[in-house]
Amino acid sequence: MKVLIIDNDSSIREGLVSLLKKLCPQITEIKEADGVAAGLKAIDDVKPEVVFLDVEMDDGTGFDLVQKLGSYNFQLIFITAHNKYAVNAFKFSAIDFLLKPIDPMDLVLSINKAISQKKNRDLEQQVKLLEESLQNINSLKIQDRKIALNDGNVIHYIKVNDIIYCQADGSYTVFI
Repeated sequence: MKVLIIDNDSSIREGLVSLLKKLCPQITEIKEADGVAAGLKAIDDVKPEVVFLDVEMDDGTGFDLVQKLGSYNFQLIFITAHNKYAVNAFKFSAIDFLLKPIDPMDLVLSINKAISQKKNRDLEQQVKLLEESLQNINSLKIQDRKIALNDGNVIHYIKVNDIIYCQADGSYTVFI
């Protein structure tokens, strides 16, 4: 799971990186940004699955950043020293709101919530694909049919016609 931390305080970023590495083995990559502008660029470059976003930064607020994005495809967790922003955070569809200093157990719970939300979203996409396929089964040409393949980290939607063959690899199947 790829994580992006956007906070103008380097000591907060370093502490959060340390906690994530120590407590959350499911996180494979952690990137950092120090403000709204750098955060927007990092989101575009990194394509994170989870973003820890500070509310008050030197070049704007975390809410400004989210508004500039419009829509986004990651789990959002706000981090701040001020609980007065909690209601606003949830208006932006944040899955959690952590107060600084960040409690390690709250952090683990937030990551678990993000993983659960991601699985639910992936499942919703699979169900949607299945429903579309069932509705259009007679009208779809064979070259337009798709299947969902899960590699353990990401679900790939592949056109059936693009599959050349499948090969057994232990308890897995390799699609070529």
